[in-house]
Amino acid sequence: MAAQAAVGQLHSVAFRIVNPANGKPILTGESGTVSLYGPAATTALVSGTALAHQGNGYWGATFAGSLLTTPGTYRWVTSAITGTVALEAQSGEFVVGYGGANAWTLRELVVSIRHALRDGFEGTATGNGSTTTLVDSTYARGSNSDWLGSELLILEPGASDPNPVTVSGFTASTGTFTWPASQAVTSTVTGLNYVLGNLGGRGFTHRAILSAIAYACRKVGASVRVADEVSLAFDTSTAQYLVPAVFASVTGLAYQPSGSNPGTWLPIADRYWRFDPVRQRVQFTRYATGYASGRLYSSGYGIPNGAALRLEGTAVPSVPGALAETVEADGARVRDLALIELQTWSPAPEHRQAALMRAARGGARVGRLP
Repeated sequence: MAAQAAVGQLHSVAFRIVNPANGKPILTGESGTVSLYGPAATTALVSGTALAHQGNGYWGATFAGSLLTTPGTYRWVTSAITGTVALEAQSGEFVVGYGGANAWTLRELVVSIRHALRDGFEGTATGNGSTTTLVDSTYARGSNSDWLGSELLILEPGASDPNPVTVSGFTASTGTFTWPASQAVTSTVTGLNYVLGNLGGRGFTHRAILSAIAYACRKVGASVRVADEVSLAFDTSTAQYLVPAVFASVTGLAYQPSGSNPGTWLPIADRYWRFDPVRQRVQFTRYATGYASGRLYSSGYGIPNGAALRLEGTAVPSVPGALAETVEADGARVRDLALIELQTWSPAPEHRQAALMRAARGGARVGRLP
């Protein structure tokens, strides 16, 4: 399986070179270049990047986050490699975006979850409405009391529209849904797609579904690895550092020695630092630091002032605000985990039974994260 990288975050690629005579890693003397190709691209995003020693015999290159803005599979290719050990061109792939080709939009997730819960119907406006009405003659039946309290989610909303709106009136003869003026939207028109959910106000709210999707993303994201080599630099007067928001946890910390080759990082043992997830900070502990004349120093490490710090950890795919945006995770897995979360905490016995069956099929654990 290809390695994963977060959208817009730098990513390193590497392969190991060893001496065929004794199996020892080659640490110096190799030359070559690396080119990077975007998803389904035949023209390189960047070429001629110098091959650099990454540590312990691993050679490769680091690509800036500005090159990795489109989710999908990226391909890297080296030139022929010369030096102590000569190699033919090397290549590899990595996926940008947590879900890659399996990622779904927020709209796809919401609609799929509504269908699975049997708490929603998709529809399309059959006539022009207004800022507080939507017309769908498909629903021209039943009673004027039908659908009251339901949530109507417009799937192509205006930029500032409240969404969803709450149905406060229904005209059965024409299939016209009405909502309060306080929830006015861009005037609805023929062909506008929508989902009618939380039927009669007795189902699952849109807010609950978004919360379940966010919960599912946290569980999926626990296995997504990310690294950052550019945001932080060691300061002898600072004992704690704000970690970029993409990190859900920090599992490794390293620094770049003075005068070292690009990509050379020395790990800092975890007894000398800790990650505070509440304050989103890495803190050096008293084991690693002391104070002399108001200055902080790192005992036993001698980390030079200004040295770059490398963070490694896990990331949380965020839930976008717009329905058309992609949730960067495996869509089917997020949907199933969100459904388990919703059904587990539903008062309906049939929902709880469905959650247990779905969890058994997918190997998921029923219940919330601690």
